[in-house]
Amino acid sequence: MFYKRLSSSLADDRCLRGEHRPSRSEHRSLDGSHRDTVQLTIYNSEDLTLVRETRKVSFKPGVNALQFSWANTLIDPSSVELRFLTERDKLEILDTTFPHDKPQMLYWNVQSEINGEAVIEITYFTSGISWSADYECIADARKKTCDSTALCGSRTIGEEYETPKYGCGGKNQPRRKNR
Repeated sequence: MFYKRLSSSLADDRCLRGEHRPSRSEHRSLDGSHRDTVQLTIYNSEDLTLVRETRKVSFKPGVNALQFSWANTLIDPSSVELRFLTERDKLEILDTTFPHDKPQMLYWNVQSEINGEAVIEITYFTSGISWSADYECIADARKKTCDSTALCGSRTIGEEYETPKYGCGGKNQPRRKNR
């Protein structure tokens, strides 16, 4: 079934055998400026952060090349994964390539049956991100109740993430106690 779908055109068949690769002008870059959402789960004790980012990407029928790069960051390249959140049954990753002349970059060749947008999720592990929290509790005049505020912040070495959603993991994760 997979081979039949790919061999429907000569270009797709050449790509399957490794004879055709989209040219650099055909690669679409997935740099940090196109993120729709970013979620960070920070494990301070391990200097490890799980990053989940979503993006809307336009696909054309046939083979589409997506370029993902992480220059000047601490991303673990073996952890980078791509998932399709929409149009799952019409998109398929053919291969993942790490070009030898371009460190900190990879290409995904994606077979598409759609002509339009799909939402993708890219996940990876990185390091160099930590979080801290400050808590403030203000008691009322009778000292019977208090209003509390938690201020969380992060420090990043390398990649900057605009307006991420945070999750804190590991042994240092704050837990709510029942009283």
